[in-house]
Amino acid sequence: MHDRKETLVNNVHARSRRPRHRAIAGLLLVAGIGLLATSCAKSDDVPSAKGAIKVEITDAGCAPKPATAKSGEITFAITNNGSSKATEAELKTADGKNILGEKENITDGLSVSFKLNLREGKYKMFCPGAKQDTWDFTVSKGKAVKDWNDNPLLVTAVKRYSAYVDEQTVELAKATTTFTDAVRAGDIDKAKDTYALARVPYERIEPVAESFGALDPKIDGRADDGTEPTELTGFHRLEYALWVEKSLAGMGPVADQLDKDIVELQGLVGKKSGTYVPEEVTNGATELMNEVMVGKITGEEERYSHTDLLDVQANLDGSLKSIELVRPALEKSAPDLLEEIDGQAAKVQKALDAYKEDPGYAGTGFKEWGYAEDPASTITDAQRRALSDVVKPLTEYLSEVPVKVVV
Repeated sequence: MHDRKETLVNNVHARSRRPRHRAIAGLLLVAGIGLLATSCAKSDDVPSAKGAIKVEITDAGCAPKPATAKSGEITFAITNNGSSKATEAELKTADGKNILGEKENITDGLSVSFKLNLREGKYKMFCPGAKQDTWDFTVSKGKAVKDWNDNPLLVTAVKRYSAYVDEQTVELAKATTTFTDAVRAGDIDKAKDTYALARVPYERIEPVAESFGALDPKIDGRADDGTEPTELTGFHRLEYALWVEKSLAGMGPVADQLDKDIVELQGLVGKKSGTYVPEEVTNGATELMNEVMVGKITGEEERYSHTDLLDVQANLDGSLKSIELVRPALEKSAPDLLEEIDGQAAKVQKALDAYKEDPGYAGTGFKEWGYAEDPASTITDAQRRALSDVVKPLTEYLSEVPVKVVV
């Protein structure tokens, strides 16, 4: 088992994440599940709608064309034209503090889109990794878009979302300490049983956790092409030690640093408290399910431990928490969409429940989920596709929420 996993590690091409620019499809999936890769790639195909703002990502940048639009519903049609350095596009507020809309994992040749209701003002298009990564975008007077602060339903939703993120970081710190204490004690069995549980709060708020620059790679970084697993820090360095090296020798400092990084994350989340906007709540719901499509179904997220299904559950829980918070607004503005989301979410949960067992693999409450590029994985291509087939529609419904939560 050890030799097989070592070979896998040395040959794998892994995704990266903000600011490591996640890569998908061919980098992550074996040929046997090519249909799943196609499903992921086509879930957000750019619409041919007239008037969409075109954003072409290259190594040089991602200038929006045109760089102006009228207020109201705006579609951003994004295509990667040959860049491996920049695979993400974000629309931010002018001060850069809030991400209003984003698409990640935009590999060479892939086209995606997102829609927003934008008020008059200045914005920034951001494509990390490009030579010029920030571009101006201006919205002039057009269709009236009210200030969300005038809608008590959205004000309440944002306030509760901020509290939820704060709560999850507190839970993350406690669960991580339980895990790292086991690492420092050299208790491999306990460390394995607490590893996945420690990651649950992080996976619930992953879009926020990823937004603090280099901190996310320190906490949740995984082996990139050309990076040895032993050079990692954070959760996945310890995961590699537990399941591949089968030794915690020398891991005390890694555990200590992970604790410090989690404390730093708590501090940053605390500073951000009270500054969220509704788009961060609604886009967070979509991004969490995109995480499932990209990293969890493939088994890439937890490639050594194979504990991905608990991550899937955490992503789903975090996504549906966002919907719960904006539900009162959606019930007024888009009840039909809300009904579709509820129905598809139930199907996703049912698909997950089929893999539950007690106490489950490594204390997860789920069966073991193998990595797609691992030839010894017991998870079949058909199983991956079946899970993808129920997650994909939910992701598509969620992508409509930002423009349907109106004020």
